[in-house]
Amino acid sequence: MAFTSNIKGILCLCLCTFFAHGSSVYKISNGKNTLYLGGTMHVLAQSDYPLSNAYTIAYKASDNLVFETDVMAMSSPAMQQKSVELLTFSDGRSLTDELSHATLSKLKAHLKSRNISYDMFHTMKPGLVGVTLSLIELQTMGLSVQGVDAYYTALALNDGKPISWLEEPEQQLHMLAKFGEDQSDQFIQYSLSELRDFSEDITALKQAWYIGDLNGLEEVGINDWKADYPELYQILLSDRNKNWMTNITSMMQSPPTEFILVGALHLAGNNGLIAQLVSRGFTVTQL
Repeated sequence: MAFTSNIKGILCLCLCTFFAHGSSVYKISNGKNTLYLGGTMHVLAQSDYPLSNAYTIAYKASDNLVFETDVMAMSSPAMQQKSVELLTFSDGRSLTDELSHATLSKLKAHLKSRNISYDMFHTMKPGLVGVTLSLIELQTMGLSVQGVDAYYTALALNDGKPISWLEEPEQQLHMLAKFGEDQSDQFIQYSLSELRDFSEDITALKQAWYIGDLNGLEEVGINDWKADYPELYQILLSDRNKNWMTNITSMMQSPPTEFILVGALHLAGNNGLIAQLVSRGFTVTQL
């Protein structure tokens, strides 16, 4: 609220196999004040816990936590209703009306291979379809446990550590609603094509995330997405990073130490938070 080269980058997950090379947690300093910035994965496998010790170090050193959005509110009845309003058709249209016969046939064939009825997708808008297709694949890979965001939200609530966020939940829903809004058929075709190498790409993303390999995250999770869907890349990564930098630089002006947790792809690339922090003269240290 993660969050592929396209859909896979939005959901970007973790593989806990390496430790000695580093992590996706960074200490940011301006010489006077400090904060911590960590990359997250929104869904994990049970075997991915415990997380790298770098997260524990940053958590213990911080006074409060900052997330992309209010994770708890996203699961509230009110937000669930809002999701239905924004992410499903309510004007008499259906997904069938938005897709060509060829694309619809491919979608139905894929769903049949997963023993899933097309009926549950009939009223979904393209953005929700794309994310749901990826979530189904993640579940088949055993990746259905709460991710870093939810884990640290629960921990902070239990410890009484203050929590805030960079975006309101409604903002994330509106972004998701825009996926494929004007190119429904092309978006669904692309989402289906992404599933062909889904397992391999997710594994690569996991490895890059766990060892803090920014180049790897960019290569696997950003480059194709940026080339194929530049407008979506701009909305989901570039523009949001720019907006968040305003918040982050403001946080650096005051003593409380924040631990900011955002989707891992927000850290990587020329427009990533790490590159922007370095360019602005902050001292960035990978834990």
